[in-house]
Amino acid sequence: MSKFLPVFYVVSTFLIVSCVQDEWNENQNNMDPMYQYNLVYEEKDQELVEYGILSYGTEFVRLNEDQTELMNHKFESGEFLRTQISQQDLKEQFDIDLMMPEEEINKSLVATRNGSKKLLAIKIDMPGSQVSCSKQDIEDKFFGNNGNSINSYFSDQSNGALSFNGEVIEISLEQDLNYITTIFQAIEPIVNSMGYSFSDYDYISILTQNVAWYVGIAFVNGKFSHIDLCDHPQVFEHEIGHNLGLLHAARINENGSISEYGDCSSVMGCQHIAFNAGNLESMGWLPNGKIRKVNGPNATINIFPLKSSGNGGKEMILLQKTNSIFETIVSSRTSTTNYNQNLGTNFESGLSIHRRIKGSKKTYLLTTLSVGESYFDSTQNKTIEFQGSNNNGSLKVVISS
Repeated sequence: MSKFLPVFYVVSTFLIVSCVQDEWNENQNNMDPMYQYNLVYEEKDQELVEYGILSYGTEFVRLNEDQTELMNHKFESGEFLRTQISQQDLKEQFDIDLMMPEEEINKSLVATRNGSKKLLAIKIDMPGSQVSCSKQDIEDKFFGNNGNSINSYFSDQSNGALSFNGEVIEISLEQDLNYITTIFQAIEPIVNSMGYSFSDYDYISILTQNVAWYVGIAFVNGKFSHIDLCDHPQVFEHEIGHNLGLLHAARINENGSISEYGDCSSVMGCQHIAFNAGNLESMGWLPNGKIRKVNGPNATINIFPLKSSGNGGKEMILLQKTNSIFETIVSSRTSTTNYNQNLGTNFESGLSIHRRIKGSKKTYLLTTLSVGESYFDSTQNKTIEFQGSNNNGSLKVVISS
């Protein structure tokens, strides 16, 4: 297992009434070890507001939104080491994603995101908790071809580029354990004695039943994950998404606050559903021919809902202003495509507008547009207008300064 930073809570009776904190430290950039970067979620008007704190010794400064976004990018891109922790009483809403040091990522057997990947799923019973799903249930959830498995989901979302195969084994521990590292340390010699080795697999997932204070945990760009609820498909897909390098699908609310899991158009957000356009594009699962990039003059563009245009047509608009660290994604969805049966009415054949930092795998939903509505994007200095639908099922979008 790779080493990672200790994590902790910061709870104040004044101003920060509840928060989730990430502790950041330097890795290979020779940053002064007295520096720390903390990402804090402050509860305000029943929303979690995201901001950063950069400290040196006992001195600290609260970063503005742009500074926080820039620092987030440094850590999400692997420039620094990242550990994220969530509150125990928000278990149903939060999972954890842990970033390994770059040298550990390079050692990983996951040489590429695509191809046929070998996964070992380990069902673990403990004295105080037994997994309710059978071994056959777990095999079906990971490797089945019935449309409801990890294998089916990622094969569909990647257009056949990624698939999973492997085994499920069962282990009984003589003590109750509740955290990913302690569980892996306890089971590795048992796994080896059964004739299996972690090094023979691209991914390792352990399954327990209500022993942890999180529903799922995974190393971003790593091979290990822990799932604490065996009957929730979103958790399986979400955590494997982290292993593949994806971060959360958040939402920027009208008051400027951030809901970390607020984008319900992605499995990296709030529900069991397909990936959003930014997820697909960053994974290389949305062909370049289906993306229209805009970084200059005004344009009128017709786009089809994601995964609905067949061999022709654009499905995503990417606004990339040259001197901005941000880029904006315009796309559409339809519930007639796979894994979109839970699609909300605001996404159904409307326009979805997301933001991300260039190079980042974390998306932020800004808004959705119905016919006749428009949105001014200050980071691109562009207005995005949804003018209506065409007879062939595409949507007419006007981008103007």
